[in-house]
Amino acid sequence: MGLMRAALAAGLIGCLMAPVHAAPARQKPKTEATAAQSREEIYKKCLAEAFRKFGWYYGARRVLYSDFAVTQTDYCVRNGGHF
Repeated sequence: MGLMRAALAAGLIGCLMAPVHAAPARQKPKTEATAAQSREEIYKKCLAEAFRKFGWYYGARRVLYSDFAVTQTDYCVRNGGHF
């Protein structure tokens, strides 16, 4: 029983340590202009997605409470454009 626990513990530690030794992911260098442009695009995309997901129709228009729209849009932008 003790040998089995030791083998299991060694296996778990090995699995937990494996990602530590992995190479870091490559990232594209972003210029400030590209980052600002993509932030605006993400904001517009998130706002449209919030209205699509949580809004309701009032006649021909899609409506949503403004404070809720801002809250959901900020949440989406913080998550990189995903709800």
